Amino acid sequence: MPLSQPAGQQGPLGQGWDAALPHFWALLGPYDEVVLCFLPQHLTGTLVLSVFTAVLGFFQYGYSLGVINAPQKVIEAHYGRVLGIVSPDRYATNASGEDGTFLQAGTEGTLPPLTDISEDLATSPHILTMYWSLSVSVFAIGGMVSSFTVGWIGDRLGRVKAMLVVNVLSIAGNLLMGLAKFGPSHILIISGRAVTGLYCGLSSGLVPMYVSEVSPTALRGALGTLHQLAIVTGILFSQVLGLDFLLGNDEMWPLLLGLSGVAALLQFFLLLLCPESPRYLYIKLGKVEEAKKNLKRLRGNCDPMKEIEEMEKEKQEAASEKKVSIKQLFTSSKYRQAVIVALMVQISQQFSGINAIFYYSTNIFERAGVEQPVYATIGVGVVNTVFTVISVLLVEKAGRRSLFLAGLMGMLVSAVAMTVGLVLLSQFAWMSYVSMVAIFLFVIFFEVGPGPIPWFIVAELFSQGPRPAAIAVAGFCNWACNFIVGMCFQYIADLCGPYVFVIFAGLLLVFFLFAYFKVPETKGKSFEEIAAAFRRKKLSAKAMTELQDLRRSEEA
Repeated sequence: MPLSQPAGQQGPLGQGWDAALPHFWALLGPYDEVVLCFLPQHLTGTLVLSVFTAVLGFFQYGYSLGVINAPQKVIEAHYGRVLGIVSPDRYATNASGEDGTFLQAGTEGTLPPLTDISEDLATSPHILTMYWSLSVSVFAIGGMVSSFTVGWIGDRLGRVKAMLVVNVLSIAGNLLMGLAKFGPSHILIISGRAVTGLYCGLSSGLVPMYVSEVSPTALRGALGTLHQLAIVTGILFSQVLGLDFLLGNDEMWPLLLGLSGVAALLQFFLLLLCPESPRYLYIKLGKVEEAKKNLKRLRGNCDPMKEIEEMEKEKQEAASEKKVSIKQLFTSSKYRQAVIVALMVQISQQFSGINAIFYYSTNIFERAGVEQPVYATIGVGVVNTVFTVISVLLVEKAGRRSLFLAGLMGMLVSAVAMTVGLVLLSQFAWMSYVSMVAIFLFVIFFEVGPGPIPWFIVAELFSQGPRPAAIAVAGFCNWACNFIVGMCFQYIADLCGPYVFVIFAGLLLVFFLFAYFKVPETKGKSFEEIAAAFRRKKLSAKAMTELQDLRRSEEA
């Protein structure tokens, strides 16, 4: 006998939604109970809409990370034309050199003096490299700058209004890049990337804050991993659209760079339909009735009183402590352990070596004899996306800490295998396949834990009072590490060669040991329970120290 409508599944998007659901369940007939097994409790239409809309900000982040790589040669050539710089491949003679002519932008002419050529070749690569490096890295600089204002704007405007306002930055930045051919392209692209970076720095703090606050405890981890899923989906979209026969060519690259503005517009209009965070309304503004109303929209028919009681408890605790500044976050012993954990999970994500894997992947695929290595690299992006989806399903079953540890250890083993494969590649051709397998395993283990978990665990580690400051600090740390990796990895790779992954293997071992001893499990726990776990660890460590001191005094 089919169900009339499952408890907790009533959609809050209007009478049309609610009226359609009974017909939907009637159509399922005898299969309704099977379908219910796959529908998490409290997963309402408004909750889905709110989380989807919020993580569009991370889709733009991922797109911005990946989009700049595919059209690099095309954009550098355009820079050279705009700046009047001669790129190294401008001069080309035939193989025999018989005609003494050179090719320049598809035309023939007389070979210029050798001194002019040598001067051009000596100076132009450095200038182009400087502009290109700035075009790439200014994105991270923008994120570093804006990440410190996340707490202020989130508390000042509210979570939803803040995301609405910062979307203006994304739209403006994408317009600048989309119109790059109509002005000084290097200035417009660098400016557009900087403004987009400002948006992504704010969004990378506001989105986890909002999602963690609107999600029920039972779904907080699964919905939190959607941040990483949105990032890898954005990267994959940029890789596919960046193919030269699509948008990664001399005609269409401005559209490729500015295309995430479409996602920004979509997010802007969808945010108008999303409810404000009940936690923000109840704890920060004291709007009890409005918080209850929004909570009912997000939870459907479920009784909101349990969450209201939890919010009241958190509000009383927040009222008993003064507003936490970034300085207090570091100076107060109450938050010290949580801050260290929050920073280390961000550092472990960026310094794990995932960017190095993507850097080496195309080269390794070429050595393995893959005719179109760019498609193999896209294959890595597909694997990246698939296993992020799997992590969404695993995170509430296995727990954050277990997945984080498993991911780090898997990446460590893969990094060792990668090093062996690269070092022995010149002696054994089949070692290229070892390296290829190691690439895919490295990406898989990254998406199991170290990829998605740092984005939402910080919001779980702190209560309402210190949360905005903690997210701002963690966001700055993530962006700073991103910038360091982007600026320094090329030099380190040139210096160390295939042994560069030994460095990452050592770092991964350090991160694993830290996580094993310091990172708590936050699965299914309230913010108060997580804070209590830190207090117990602190007291346990203090008691152990006192016991050791007592033993020393007795021995003396």
